Formats: sequence, C-alpha cells, structure tokens
Amino acid sequence: MRVGRVAGIDIRLHASMLLLVWLVVASASQTHTGLGAGFLWITAIFVSVLVHEFSHSITARRFGVVVREIELLPIGGISKFDAIPQNPHQELTIALAGPLASLVIGLVTLAAVTVGRGGIPAPALSGGAFWTRLAWFNVVVAVFNLLPALPLDGGRVLKAIFEMREGPLLATHHAARLARVVAFGMIAFGLFTGEIFVAIIGIFVSVVSRVEEMSAELEAQLARLLVSDVMVHSPLVVSDRQTVGEVTWMLHESSQRQFPVLDDAGAVLGVVAARRLAYADRETRLGTLAERRPTVRAAMRLDECGPLDAGTALPVLDAAGRVIGLLYADDVVLAARRSDMPAHRKLAA
Repeated sequence: MRVGRVAGIDIRLHASMLLLVWLVVASASQTHTGLGAGFLWITAIFVSVLVHEFSHSITARRFGVVVREIELLPIGGISKFDAIPQNPHQELTIALAGPLASLVIGLVTLAAVTVGRGGIPAPALSGGAFWTRLAWFNVVVAVFNLLPALPLDGGRVLKAIFEMREGPLLATHHAARLARVVAFGMIAFGLFTGEIFVAIIGIFVSVVSRVEEMSAELEAQLARLLVSDVMVHSPLVVSDRQTVGEVTWMLHESSQRQFPVLDDAGAVLGVVAARRLAYADRETRLGTLAERRPTVRAAMRLDECGPLDAGTALPVLDAAGRVIGLLYADDVVLAARRSDMPAHRKLAA
C-alpha cells in the first residue's frame, strides 16, 4: 500500500504491517499503557527506519542509481534500486549510510537524555522513558544491521570488500555463504532462548541470501548474451491512430501478446497488451491504451537492460531507431537458465 512520496521516492507498507497493529492492540490490552502510546512508539520506530532507508537511497542517488521505492515491513525496511553500483567503493558507501544515520540518531538522542537526567540511561527497548527507548533502539538497529549477513548492510559491506579483490559473482557467493552461517546461528539462538523473533529474522536472512546469490548468477549469465540473441524478431506493430476494432484480428491470427504502438513518424509511444485490447471498446484508439515502456537496442547486453517486470515486453530498436524485435521478460529468464552449470562454478573453473 502506497502511503506517501518523499523526495520523489514512493513509500509503501507491506500487508504484513497489519500484524504490528494487532501486536500494539494486544500489548495495550495487557499492559494498560493505552493505544495512543503504543501507536506513538510504532510511529517513532518506523520514522527511524525511514531515515535509515532514506540515507541509503539519497546516497545511492548521488552515484546515479535510480531509487524505485522504500517498502516497510514488520522486520524493517527495504530500499529498492534499479541496480546496485558496479563500483564496490560506491556500494560500500551506500551500505554504510544507513547504519551511520541510525547511529547518529541514537547517540544524539542518548546524549540529550543523558544531559537531561544527569547520567547515561540503562539500555531499554521495552518499558521506561520514551526517548531512552528510542535512543537505544536506533543504536541497536545500527549495530544489528552491521552483522556480516546479506541482505543486512553488514553483508553488503562484506560483499563490497570481497568485490575489491574478486568479481561481483564470487564476492556475492562468499558473502551469501557467510550470511547463511550467521542465519543458522540466529535461528539456533532464537529457538534455544525462546526469542522467536530472532529465529524469524534468521530464516529471512537465510532465504534472501540465497535469492541474492541466484540473482548474481543470473546477472552473470545475462552479461554473456545480447538482446538480439533472445528477442522475438520482426514483431507486429500498430499505429496510435488505429482503433481496437481494426486490430482485433491480431488476437486470433498471431501468438504475439504485446504490440509496440508507433506514431506517424515511426517513434515508439509504448506497448499495448492483448488483454487490454480484449476488454476495450472497439472505437478506442490504440494511442490511448499504450503503456509507456523503455526501449532497448539489439546490440545491448541483457544485463544492461535494467529490471524487467514479469509478463512484460520491451520494444527493440536497430541503430536507426526502427522496431525490429520484442524482448520478453520470460524469455530473458529462460535464456539465463539454459546453462547446465552455476555461473560461479564456471568462473572458478
């Protein structure tokens, strides 16, 4: 659910955030602290998490990275980028920006509380004064995120350091393996001590570290292929002046399900999907149905095309700007999976 937009970055809440609402209500009913105090504390937590994530995002923008959105979950936040910088020094700086912001918030708040009380307050995340809890929460967030486990910031720092000595694929492979060791330790600690939340985070780290490793392997395989190797050649194209009724024959006589829409000069306006044609009025002009899509060149490497949403297709242009193909996201994934051996093993060999 989109809840706002700050500095051009969408902020979204994951559906699982409803779990926190339930926890606040349950806690208030047991401790008699009141719903207002509970929601104030949750709000303070996620403002702190937002500052943490915005530190990542703003730093990434300085290096030219496109920031898609920030998503908030019960276990924290995720900044979504179109791509991670290939320069490991830049990746290291982006990874450290979040923990540094949390540490600054925590230490500044702690200093203010210390001056007000005349002494450093004891660590506390539940119970006690609001500002004391907030200070120690941010310190804990900074320290916890520096654990050497992908996808935590510490794991990304470790990956960047590995990458300074070896390629990104092997660096991700080594960092992901260490992350799973840390994750196993968190799961074991959580189960033996009854800290189930720690075990849940350990499971999350284990799963996502494997996803990161698979993504790195996929990217390495895509770097070996060109768009022209995977694209559908000579696709049917339509004019923005045509109506739905004039092109419905394509739905029955062609297996193509994405159609580039061109203006009178032959420039690509977007792509219209067959499912939209099936439900649109016959007199509707295709120019009003076209979905804006980036275009790619036939000579580009697949890893240069950016993220492709499942079920979509990008128009492929030749050197003169003419549409000569369609690049389907599903075909890209299938092409990368044709390899019989994991990419990191090939590289090691």
